[in-house]
Amino acid sequence: MKSIAVIGAGIVGICSAYFLQKSGYNVTLFDHKEPGSMTSSGHACTFADYASIPVNSPSILKDLPSMLLKQDGPLSIDFGYILKNLPWAINFLKNCRKDKVESIASSLSHVLQHARLTYDQIFEEVDVSQYVKNTEALYLYNTEQDFNSAQYSIDLRAKNGVKMKILDLNAIKEMEPNIAPVYYKGILFEGSRHTTNPLKVSQKILDTFLDRGGVFLNKKVTSIDENNNNITLRCESSSQ
Repeated sequence: MKSIAVIGAGIVGICSAYFLQKSGYNVTLFDHKEPGSMTSSGHACTFADYASIPVNSPSILKDLPSMLLKQDGPLSIDFGYILKNLPWAINFLKNCRKDKVESIASSLSHVLQHARLTYDQIFEEVDVSQYVKNTEALYLYNTEQDFNSAQYSIDLRAKNGVKMKILDLNAIKEMEPNIAPVYYKGILFEGSRHTTNPLKVSQKILDTFLDRGGVFLNKKVTSIDENNNNITLRCESSSQ
């Protein structure tokens, strides 16, 4: 039976180790921090399979000046950093072309659809029901202009199979009566869900992985060496 190492014990690493183990491999998971304790414990807590729209946008060049110059604008740029990373910045802008954005959105949609299916499979085997809420995500738009500005991303989501329901002010008020009736429209992402404790979800999946014979090593991997078709991981103060 082949042995596989997974470096990084966030939710992605834990789930990768979990499925590799199910596929019949001996799996060792490495991380110098406690599993699930870093980024995976501090994210937005949504299983955002609707979040297939990249930051890149065909309108970004038009929107950049107002985002930078408005006092309450959402963007701040360190131009010295941009100059040091100019190739990245140029590639970012190249990927703002409409054809590129639509290609990225299509790829992200496929990844996220598969992520939903694999989470469903994990949650059939690992009981995290007390930490997962099937309350659907709702996007709200203050004005008709805000809603119209988002139409491109709305259409792109629909094109890639994201299930949505557009709500008017009355429907928003009926769904969320405690929200002030100041919104023009909303979008409900059907079937979306979130977790109340991402760390607990990570730990529960990890515990199942360990109970089935998986190994976790609380070590920092410093190098990966290949020699005669053998892979050696070197860790701080030891080698594995």
